Amino acid sequence: TLIAVVLLVVLLVGQLVLMYIVIIKGKQGVKFWANFSSRRGQIESIDDRGTDKIVKANVPLSGMFGYVTSLRSMTEGRATSTMEFSHYAAVPNKVATDIIEKRK
Repeated sequence: TLIAVVLLVVLLVGQLVLMYIVIIKGKQGVKFWANFSSRRGQIESIDDRGTDKIVKANVPLSGMFGYVTSLRSMTEGRATSTMEFSHYAAVPNKVATDIIEKRK
Protein backbone atom coordinates (compact mmCIF):
# COMPACT_ATOMS: atom_id res chain seq x y z
CA THR A 1 0.00 0.00 0.00
CA LEU A 2 1.01 3.61 -0.48
CA ILE A 3 1.25 4.33 3.24
CA ALA A 4 3.60 1.37 3.77
CA VAL A 5 5.83 2.52 0.90
CA VAL A 6 5.97 6.08 2.23
CA LEU A 7 6.82 4.76 5.71
CA LEU A 8 9.62 2.61 4.32
CA VAL A 9 11.08 5.53 2.35
CA VAL A 10 11.08 7.66 5.51
CA LEU A 11 12.92 4.89 7.38
CA LEU A 12 15.56 4.64 4.63
CA VAL A 13 16.41 8.34 4.86
CA GLY A 14 18.17 9.36 8.04
CA GLN A 15 18.88 12.67 9.73
CA LEU A 16 22.50 13.66 9.95
CA VAL A 17 23.70 16.10 12.57
CA LEU A 18 26.72 18.33 12.45
CA MET A 19 28.67 17.72 15.62
CA TYR A 20 31.48 19.67 17.22
CA ILE A 21 33.51 17.86 19.86
CA VAL A 22 36.14 19.59 21.99
CA ILE A 23 38.75 17.17 23.30
CA ILE A 24 41.09 18.37 26.03
CA LYS A 25 44.81 17.61 25.50
CA GLY A 26 45.78 14.16 26.68
CA LYS A 27 42.18 12.96 26.88
CA GLN A 28 41.76 11.68 23.33
CA GLY A 29 42.78 8.26 22.25
CA VAL A 30 41.89 5.01 20.61
CA LYS A 31 38.73 4.60 22.69
CA PHE A 32 37.31 7.90 21.45
CA TRP A 33 38.01 7.26 17.76
CA ALA A 34 36.77 3.65 17.87
CA ASN A 35 33.57 4.67 19.66
CA PHE A 36 32.94 7.52 17.22
CA SER A 37 33.51 5.45 14.08
CA SER A 38 31.24 2.68 15.42
CA ARG A 39 28.44 5.28 15.29
CA ARG A 40 29.12 5.84 11.56
CA GLY A 41 30.53 9.31 12.16
CA GLN A 42 32.38 10.97 9.29
CA ILE A 43 34.99 13.47 10.39
CA GLU A 44 35.14 16.63 8.27
CA SER A 45 38.02 18.32 10.07
CA ILE A 46 40.18 18.29 13.19
CA ASP A 47 41.50 21.68 14.24
CA ASP A 48 43.78 22.77 17.06
CA ARG A 49 42.66 25.37 19.58
CA GLY A 50 45.58 25.82 21.90
CA THR A 51 46.27 22.35 23.25
CA ASP A 52 42.73 21.12 22.58
CA LYS A 53 41.33 19.41 19.47
CA ILE A 54 38.11 20.50 17.81
CA VAL A 55 36.52 17.68 15.81
CA LYS A 56 33.85 18.62 13.25
CA ALA A 57 31.86 15.67 11.94
CA ASN A 58 28.60 14.53 10.38
CA VAL A 59 26.94 11.72 12.26
CA PRO A 60 23.59 9.94 11.88
CA LEU A 61 21.30 11.15 14.65
CA SER A 62 20.12 7.58 15.27
CA GLY A 63 23.63 6.63 16.38
CA MET A 64 24.06 9.45 18.86
CA PHE A 65 21.77 8.36 21.66
CA GLY A 66 23.93 7.85 24.73
CA TYR A 67 26.99 9.36 23.04
CA VAL A 68 27.49 12.28 25.42
CA THR A 69 27.59 9.92 28.38
CA SER A 70 30.15 7.71 26.59
CA LEU A 71 32.23 10.74 25.58
CA ARG A 72 32.36 12.13 29.09
CA SER A 73 33.20 8.71 30.49
CA MET A 74 36.03 8.15 27.98
CA THR A 75 37.54 11.56 28.67
CA GLU A 76 36.98 11.66 32.43
CA GLY A 77 34.41 14.43 31.96
CA ARG A 78 36.83 16.70 30.10
CA ALA A 79 35.28 16.71 26.61
CA THR A 80 32.22 18.61 25.41
CA SER A 81 30.09 18.36 22.31
CA THR A 82 27.28 20.14 20.48
CA MET A 83 24.92 18.91 17.77
CA GLU A 84 22.79 20.68 15.20
CA PHE A 85 20.73 19.39 12.30
CA SER A 86 22.77 19.15 9.09
CA HIS A 87 20.80 17.34 6.39
CA TYR A 88 18.93 14.20 5.37
CA ALA A 89 20.72 11.38 3.56
CA ALA A 90 20.01 7.84 2.45
CA VAL A 91 21.12 5.24 4.97
CA PRO A 92 23.93 2.85 3.91
CA ASN A 93 22.85 -0.27 1.99
CA LYS A 94 23.58 -2.60 4.92
CA VAL A 95 21.39 -0.53 7.24
CA ALA A 96 18.65 -0.27 4.60
CA THR A 97 18.68 -4.05 4.13
CA ASP A 98 18.39 -4.57 7.91
CA ILE A 99 15.44 -2.15 8.09
CA ILE A 100 13.65 -3.88 5.21
CA GLU A 101 14.24 -7.34 6.69
CA LYS A 102 12.81 -6.26 10.07
CA ARG A 103 9.68 -4.96 8.33
CA LYS A 104 8.90 -8.25 6.55
